[in-house]
Amino acid sequence: MKDFYSFIQTKFFFNVVLISSILLGIFLRLLPHIVMGFSSNLPLNNGGLYLFFSEIIAQNNFSYPTYIPFYTENGIPFAYPPLLFYLLALMSKIFPIPLMILFIYTPTIISIVCIFAFYFLVKELFSEKSLILISTIIFDLYPPLISYSAQGLFLVHGVGTLFFIIGLILVLRWMKCNDDRLIFFIGILLGLLLVSSPRCAFAYALVLLTVAFLNPRKKTFFNLAFIVIIATLISAPWWITVDRKSTRLNSS
Repeated sequence: MKDFYSFIQTKFFFNVVLISSILLGIFLRLLPHIVMGFSSNLPLNNGGLYLFFSEIIAQNNFSYPTYIPFYTENGIPFAYPPLLFYLLALMSKIFPIPLMILFIYTPTIISIVCIFAFYFLVKELFSEKSLILISTIIFDLYPPLISYSAQGLFLVHGVGTLFFIIGLILVLRWMKCNDDRLIFFIGILLGLLLVSSPRCAFAYALVLLTVAFLNPRKKTFFNLAFIVIIATLISAPWWITVDRKSTRLNSS
């Protein structure tokens, strides 16, 4: 029994279980595509609307669309956070990859990248290998994450989740190292969240406010203000455009 407990505390056991759980998590996220024979015909679950967003953006030569046609008699006003749709439209233009393929497989790729990002997050949170291992296994094999990973619905939420995890890593390093250079990157992450997934941006803002209230110094609030300024500058082209277009529509 002592030999067993000694064995599970070894670096070899940690690495074997960690790599096995990551590989299993990747396989489970790829499984829907394997079952469907790596289809190239249809995005799964809500991917069609997102695909249409990028198609309209590409057709408009990357100018911000006012309406998305066909979904109602007059179309629907386009106010969705546009970052991901622009990136995928741009990738489709630069590389010989059809938009359909990008929208089918990007959610799964993002979900797989989240596995590795989460591992680095728990490494920042915990010093004990057992906690790192258990947390990573739970994330790798958590059924809702697996079920969403191949769906078009995860396209936006997946990017938001990935940016949120990376943002948490930066916040933890900022708190540990007291390195104010990280403030700039935290502001960039918040700005990217605003133009990709406002829900995750709101959660990230709550994290930053919690950090500020836990460390209520003048310098902390100055840093927080700097983060907000950077995020505002990054997101401003989107919300200013939406505001102007909506104002014109309301006045017409």
